[in-house]
Amino acid sequence: MSGYIDKLNYLGIDTVTTSPPYLNVTKYFRNTKVELWFLRSLKTSEDLASFRRKSVTAGINDVSFKKISTLVPDTVRNIVSKLERNAYDRRISKMVNDYFQDMAIIFGAIRKHSKDNSLIAIDIGDSLYGNIHVPTDKLLVDVLESKGYKFKKDIELRKKTSRNGSILKQTLLILESASSKLSQQFSAYPSWSKNGQILRPIYPTIINRSRKKIGDIHFIAFVSVKVK
Repeated sequence: MSGYIDKLNYLGIDTVTTSPPYLNVTKYFRNTKVELWFLRSLKTSEDLASFRRKSVTAGINDVSFKKISTLVPDTVRNIVSKLERNAYDRRISKMVNDYFQDMAIIFGAIRKHSKDNSLIAIDIGDSLYGNIHVPTDKLLVDVLESKGYKFKKDIELRKKTSRNGSILKQTLLILESASSKLSQQFSAYPSWSKNGQILRPIYPTIINRSRKKIGDIHFIAFVSVKVK
């Protein structure tokens, strides 16, 4: 629940395994309307738009030109500049910029809760727009390294063919979190070191907040914390 992770006490995370939204034109919320309705998360016609405004900018319908763009690594900026000149829709360059901007915010927040050398595993795929290749995996590594992560290796999971015949791929990224002063504060929460107690200070807080503001959820990650 990355929308709230900055508001939680230090978590002492050992491992994060996630597949954040792929950078593409998939309309995630529209495609899951039935599931969202079943979960009682859609109650009015405005709810779907509210989800999009609060989510990671991953699809073309998520793009808002009111959203202020902040600094991203030069490698991302270079791709965005190419897309501004060549993409068939001006929203695409904005989508790519804001996607990596959002990833920087999310993984920056996660790093603050990570122990030294904690493992980060990310399943991600690359994209192609207007014949401009967007190497999402490599760009995401650049973003995470700017937030204090160390790249370890990547594993190619599968290849796929785009509409124009170009070969794209799905990749598993493995990174480690760098040293963080917050990791030294883990001993301040002795109750977490007892078996069976570890989720009690965390789980109810996340669930209660998500019921009130489920639209603030950016993506769901599996988090493990070792106990002594």
